[in-house]
Amino acid sequence: MSVKPLDLQINIAQITNVAQQQQAAQLQPLVQQEYLGIQAQEQAKIDREKVQVTEKAEGKKIEEDTGGGTSNGYYGSQKRQQKRAGKDEEKEREKASDPVRGHFIDITK
Repeated sequence: MSVKPLDLQINIAQITNVAQQQQAAQLQPLVQQEYLGIQAQEQAKIDREKVQVTEKAEGKKIEEDTGGGTSNGYYGSQKRQQKRAGKDEEKEREKASDPVRGHFIDITK
């Protein structure tokens, strides 16, 4: 296959177009990755600044503690400790009682 002078001139003129197309084809994955990275950064910024909506709390309201029921605050834990201490004392009394001799063990004898 021989190259005629006219074909050679046309090919040389089109070399720049072909080179540009090749370069664009090689850079396309890099440009796509860069674009996706920018989008991910923007989405992360939006997610950080966006207010989180909780649907569970919409129907709730704050009520004052009337002192009854179970409470989880400082005073609630004190109440639980007092109840435990009362139960512990009752258990100690049950251990100290003897059905034959009486309710208390006299250790002074």
